[in-house]
Amino acid sequence: MNICFNKDLFEIYLESGFPKSSIVVEGDPVFDEIFLEKFIEPKQISDKTSVLFCPTPMHEHGWMTQAEEDQLILDTIHSINKKNNIDLSLKIHPSTSSFEEYNLLLKQNKLDVPIFQKENTVELLRKYDVMITYGSTDAILEAILLKKIVIVIKIKQSKNFSRFFHKDLIKICENVKNLASLIDDSIKRKIPENFYDDFIETHIGKFDGKNSERIANLILGLK
Repeated sequence: MNICFNKDLFEIYLESGFPKSSIVVEGDPVFDEIFLEKFIEPKQISDKTSVLFCPTPMHEHGWMTQAEEDQLILDTIHSINKKNNIDLSLKIHPSTSSFEEYNLLLKQNKLDVPIFQKENTVELLRKYDVMITYGSTDAILEAILLKKIVIVIKIKQSKNFSRFFHKDLIKICENVKNLASLIDDSIKRKIPENFYDDFIETHIGKFDGKNSERIANLILGLK
């Protein structure tokens, strides 16, 4: 028996020659905890739209120069700050990014933006309306599972936007100058439930908080 976590892996197993009858599609147990987060009391309603900007570590891994990424971050923040009805925070990578580096960048440009790093991303996302990023990050998947608005900034270093891309759930920003208006438009969108169902089937198989239990039972059944 071969356990896979989503539709994409199922197809890979088939192409690799595994018999269809030997493949069991279950959800990824990593996301069982996120499912339970859906039932926690939502964030307090505010007159302002809250935005969590999650930069993907690009210059840290050599995909961009630091100057290029710094400019992208500054352009993004300036564009969002054009709107008075938006509260913006920054969530940088917990291990590969430098808090001091980002803090200095903001201070040098007189930008008063809270920075998070070690905090749990899922717990943070619950408190925000919109998540913005570029490149590819697990924060995209986590935000969609929590049914948050996701906007991905198009950059030349990421031809496919993200491995989690979904044309009906993720808005692509072609130009950061248009971010503020894109946020406003996205807030007004009503997203059908079946779009989320399709995303879940493709990327994590099942999302009901019981994946760990099912997989454990499958393993026990092999004895």
